[in-house]
Amino acid sequence: AGSITATNATLTGSFPITSSTVDYRDGSTTVAAVTVDAVQVHSNGTSDATAVNVNLGTTRQHIATFRLANSAVEAVKLSSLKLYNNGSAGDGDVKNITLVAPDGTDLKVVANGTTNKYLSFEGMDYLLAKSASSKDFKVYADVANGSTRTVRFLLQNDYDLVVVGDTSKAQILPTVVGNATPTGNDRSFPVGDVCGGAVTTSTCNMITISAGTLSFSRASSSPTGNIAAGA
Repeated sequence: AGSITATNATLTGSFPITSSTVDYRDGSTTVAAVTVDAVQVHSNGTSDATAVNVNLGTTRQHIATFRLANSAVEAVKLSSLKLYNNGSAGDGDVKNITLVAPDGTDLKVVANGTTNKYLSFEGMDYLLAKSASSKDFKVYADVANGSTRTVRFLLQNDYDLVVVGDTSKAQILPTVVGNATPTGNDRSFPVGDVCGGAVTTSTCNMITISAGTLSFSRASSSPTGNIAAGA
């Protein structure tokens, strides 16, 4: 009580008064660690049988898959995911861009497509249990326009993927799988432009919107024969 100066008052209480105990712990044992990688959808290589030339009007075309793995420390929740189209397609060329959960349910849909080449899946609360198992999140889209243009979705930066610890409530920056075991496709951000652990390739996981063809021929019912001059 001698440490407190009061005027015209009498101090009473049980001294010393102590605050709540604050416990400092190693973050590696209290906060989850999340890794991210891209799964090869197609490489556009000569031995790749996947159809990557996509016709206008195609719906729910599979474009990208991102793999998340959580540590065994705590469960985490996927809150938002921001992607960048580094292909030549413009805003609105692909629409109804859909993020699909590992169980096959649609988490979010961006109906109008990208804005300035970016799109964001916001307001999610998808739980990833505390385990080392990986979960795949797939991206689909409807091809509405953009003949001869290309589409490829990348995770540009670690902060474009927002994951929150379910217990710690900490926002966790993901790391790229890199040279971990098993070895992933990507080694660094951006994630999505590397196939099979190789160097960045210009066509990995990229679709091309087909130019289409037009056939013009004479109908079988069209009359034929000789026509006299002046007829």
